[in-house]
Amino acid sequence: MSGTKTYFIKNLGCSKNKTDGSAIEDAFLRHGYALSDSPDRADIVIVNTCGFIQSARQQSIEAFFELNSIRRKGSKIVLCGCLAQMFHDQIASELREADAIIGNFDISGFDSFLESMEEDAGRKGISNGDAGCVKFGVGPNEADEQLRSAHCQPNILTAAVADSPVSVYLKIAEGCDHFCAFCSIPLIRGRFKSFDKGAILESMRQAVAAGACEINLIAQDLLSYGKDSGGKAVVGGFLELLACMAEIPGDFKIRSLYMHPDNFDIEIARFVKKHSDRFLPYFDLAFQHGSDRILKAMARAHCADYYAKMVESIRDVLPGSIIRSTFMLGFPGETKSTIKELETFVKRVRLEYCGFFRYSREAGTKAFALKPSYLSGKYLDDEISRIREICDVISFERLSRFVGGVFRAIVEEDIGDGVFLCRLPFQAPEVDGICEVRTAGCDAAGAKLKVGDIVSVRTAGIENDYDFTAEPV
Repeated sequence: MSGTKTYFIKNLGCSKNKTDGSAIEDAFLRHGYALSDSPDRADIVIVNTCGFIQSARQQSIEAFFELNSIRRKGSKIVLCGCLAQMFHDQIASELREADAIIGNFDISGFDSFLESMEEDAGRKGISNGDAGCVKFGVGPNEADEQLRSAHCQPNILTAAVADSPVSVYLKIAEGCDHFCAFCSIPLIRGRFKSFDKGAILESMRQAVAAGACEINLIAQDLLSYGKDSGGKAVVGGFLELLACMAEIPGDFKIRSLYMHPDNFDIEIARFVKKHSDRFLPYFDLAFQHGSDRILKAMARAHCADYYAKMVESIRDVLPGSIIRSTFMLGFPGETKSTIKELETFVKRVRLEYCGFFRYSREAGTKAFALKPSYLSGKYLDDEISRIREICDVISFERLSRFVGGVFRAIVEEDIGDGVFLCRLPFQAPEVDGICEVRTAGCDAAGAKLKVGDIVSVRTAGIENDYDFTAEPV
C-alpha cells in the first residue's frame, strides 16, 4: 500500500448524512484513495458536518478543530455536510484552516475537489452546492425549480448501519417541502426531491446481494416520495415504490423511518399488513407536541386528537405495530399548561418509543421571529426528564409483550465475556435501545457469534425500560 493516497472521514449527525458519507467515500475510491483508520495518517481528512441545531453545529466545529489538531503536516482537511452548505461563506472567511468547503446539494463536488487536487494541489472553497440555499418562504417559483434540479442525486444511496452489510440505510429522497416553523431542514437540504426509482431498487438489490437482511428506508419525509414527479398524490408514489420493493427476492425485511404525520394515510398500515413477510410494522411519526395551540404555531396541519386517532387506527390494523415519535419542549408560546397537554397526549397514545429535545431557535425559520417561551431552560430540562420518565414506564409496559419470544437478532458489537449487543426487529438502529445477548453457558454455536451474524434469540427480560436481555436458541 506504500504510495497509496488515503482519506479519513468523520460522519456526524443523522442517518441521511451517513449515506452522504458513503457517496463521498465512493468518490475517493474512484480517484484511487484508500480509507485510513486514523486521521493522523491520512492525506485528506473529511468532516461531514451536521447543521440542524446549534448544539449539532457546535459539535461539528469542535470535531473539525480536534481533527485539525492531530492531522499530519501536509495533509488537507475538508469541511462538508449541512453546516458547510448552510454557512459556506462564513466558514470560508473564519475557518482558515479548512482547505476545502463542499456543499451537499451535489455530492459530486467531491469529484471536482479531487480533480482540482490532481491539477493544482487543490483550491479553497470548492462547492457544487453553491447554487444557493432555499430561502424560507420563497414558495414554488422559478428559483425553487432551479434549486430542485440543482439538487443532484448521489451515486451511492446506502450506508451500513454498524460497519456490517447485514443492515443498511437506503435514502430514497432529499429535502423537505413542509416548512415546519421550527425546522431548518428546507434551508439546509432544499426542496423535496425524489430519487430515481430504478436507482433505489437497484441499490436495494445490491444491498441484499451483499448480505443485507434489514433495509432501513430514510428521507426527510418518506411519504412525499413521487409527489414531485408525474403529479402523484402524496403517499401514492411511496406505495408504488414499496410495491416494487416487495417484489425483490431475498430473505430481508424493510423498515420505514421518518414519516411526516401530516402526510400519513392508513393505507400505509394496510399495505404493511398485506406484505408482512417483507415489511416490519414500524411507524416513525414525529408528532412534536400534544397541544393544539403549539402544533398550530409549529405550522402543523392537524390537531393532537387527529394524531392520537392516527395511532389508534394503526393499531386497529396492526395490533403488534411499533410506533416511535419525537417531541419538542420550549417552542415559542410554550407554557406550563401546554406541557400538561403534551403529558396528557403521551399518556393517551402510549407509544413504544419516544424521543425528547428542547427547541432550538434557528435563523431563517418562521419561529425565529416569535417571542421565546418564558419558561427557563432548567425548567424545560426538568420537564423533559419528568415526561420522559412517564414515557419510559409506558415503553416498558408496551414492550413487555415481547419478553419470552423468539426473534431474529442482528449482532452489532462484541463487548467481551460472551456478551454481544444486538438489535431485534422492533428496534430501529441507533435510537430504540439494544438487546444484550449472553452466550455464557450456551452451546458452542452461541459462543462463536461475531459482529454481522444473524442469530435466533429468546428474550429473557427488559432492562433500563427498553433494552432487552436474551440468549441464543
